[in-house]
Amino acid sequence: MRNYQLWLRFGTVLGLMVLIGLLAIGCSGSEEPLPVTPPPVLQTDPTQIITLGDIDASDPIKKIKRFRPMTDYLASHLTEFGITEGKVVISRNVEEAGGYLVDGTLDIYIDSAFPILAVQEISDSQIIARRWKGGDENYWSTYITLRDSGIDSIEDFKGKVLAFEHRESTSGFVLPAGTLIQQGFTLREVDRPDAPVDRDEIGYYFSQDEENTVVLLMGGLVAGAGFSNLDYKDLSDELQKDIAFFGKTISVPGQLVSIRPGLDPLL
Repeated sequence: MRNYQLWLRFGTVLGLMVLIGLLAIGCSGSEEPLPVTPPPVLQTDPTQIITLGDIDASDPIKKIKRFRPMTDYLASHLTEFGITEGKVVISRNVEEAGGYLVDGTLDIYIDSAFPILAVQEISDSQIIARRWKGGDENYWSTYITLRDSGIDSIEDFKGKVLAFEHRESTSGFVLPAGTLIQQGFTLREVDRPDAPVDRDEIGYYFSQDEENTVVLLMGGLVAGAGFSNLDYKDLSDELQKDIAFFGKTISVPGQLVSIRPGLDPLL
């Protein structure tokens, strides 16, 4: 993994704006305002909560549902350390995840290889474990196209548009795009799948999801796509009859697990 180059340019970090409303209590004449007793504030000691998270800007609810059983399990098995609750924290991008690890909002961060390494650069987080996905230790990216498209090599993608998942996807962008760059191809992002590109370059469009990628391909809106071998394996038999794949990038761990700096070593 140390041979990775970070090919991505991260988007602008969106700041969080907190709006504070002030309630003015007026009085008329010489009447004294009635005393107001503020409601009690219930505070939770952050040290009693174990937080685990990932990155997903488009569908955070999906990740929350996926990780909720894990956080519940951790909370129930870490009571000897004073942990009483587990929470899922989903970040919008690498910068936000890194910030959450720095300020203690996030204790455990799980993701694929590229985001983990990019977040580590920001936060000095520590990788402690390797996570298998669906029984697979490693995975890689491949290139897919329609079987009747006449495309059977990467060279055939020149002058056409590919679908990639999103900027922070290891298998859906970093591996397939980085491999093309290493092989000397010129890539250019386009704002729509039917955008024209020069015949000596390969255009790419972000679908935001592997399912959207398949829809774009089946609809003939893109010539091909960068795709995880695991996602290809999960396609229905009917889709696999229509979709061909070729090429293979380097293999990387399915996912990695990291913890924030300063987390109690015993915990």
